Amino acid sequence: MKHNFLSLIVACCLLFVASCTVIPEDERIIHGEIDYGTKSVLLVEFTGWKCVNCPDAAKVAHQLLDLHGDNLVVVGMHPDGSTWTVPSGTALDFRTEAAGVYWTHFGSPVSFPIGVIDFHEFNGSYLLDRNLWASSVSERRQLNQVAQLALQVTAANNDLTIQTTVSAESDADIIDNVSLILWITEDNIVGLQLEGSEPNPEYVHNHVFRAAVTPEWGVDITVPTVENPSSYDTTFTLQDGWVANNCNVVAVLIDKQTKEVLTVKQVPVVAATE
Repeated sequence: MKHNFLSLIVACCLLFVASCTVIPEDERIIHGEIDYGTKSVLLVEFTGWKCVNCPDAAKVAHQLLDLHGDNLVVVGMHPDGSTWTVPSGTALDFRTEAAGVYWTHFGSPVSFPIGVIDFHEFNGSYLLDRNLWASSVSERRQLNQVAQLALQVTAANNDLTIQTTVSAESDADIIDNVSLILWITEDNIVGLQLEGSEPNPEYVHNHVFRAAVTPEWGVDITVPTVENPSSYDTTFTLQDGWVANNCNVVAVLIDKQTKEVLTVKQVPVVAATE
């Protein structure tokens, strides 16, 4: 009996040592890897300078950008009409009526931060807590792109020329009714933000929604095919105080009926002097 007990101890020790053996990285089996498709995803975050938890949400968004790269576009909207965005003291005024239109469309949520991904319903709700952003973006990334966006922006001082081309991925992917939305965002804006219980006057605001170039729900474009892409060209003048080299143009292609995002693309504005 004693011999059997000692044998059991030895066997357990050997099993423990074996389980702690370091396996070379190229020999490891990694379970649960996600097979992403080609789709680009839009994350709209409703945020405000008075929102003490919004900096944490911004960190989540940045982590997702690090993971998904160019396949994710983040836009931070400070909607006019929300108590979280009304400026006071030295706070900058990021409010826009256009952001208010989207905020109202999705039910005027009182709780910030809150996100909407691809204008898509997840389990019956458009509005997602930041703890659900990673899984929801991942779910959308597993889809394949049905259309391609080509976006070219040229700048002369604050005057932009925006050229957009839309083509279908294949004849099977053609959607009858599509609309094209164009936005301006700006990064690296230093301004007041409540962060936890403390005001931070040196907070860096990124992905700030500045303006809608098109109407809020876009412009109708001819249904694109593989051989016959659609194009939309327009101009826009950045407002005084916006730093052109920190600005981006965001193009969003949506299904006109459902408003669901089919694809999204962002390109930076590179200011040129005349």
